[in-house]
Amino acid sequence: MTEGRQAKALERQADSLETIADELRFQNAALVEIAWRLHHLECGIDPHASEHTMSHRAFMTGLDDHDFERREREEDSNAREIAGGNR
Repeated sequence: MTEGRQAKALERQADSLETIADELRFQNAALVEIAWRLHHLECGIDPHASEHTMSHRAFMTGLDDHDFERREREEDSNAREIAGGNR
């Protein structure tokens, strides 16, 4: 395989892995949000619950919040590793 073709193949592979990582982040956020909502509904402490239902917008906002928090933790962890010389 020529260098150009190999570079393009590696670029496509990297793009595919980024797409998979984005999808996994979304699925992780969805799972965390579902677990969080179920826990709070079960305990009767969900301030956003209206007769144990939630709007699509509220659910998606929760997903975004969990994804944002997870990405912040990941960035903080990476920054600490770089500062500590682990990379």
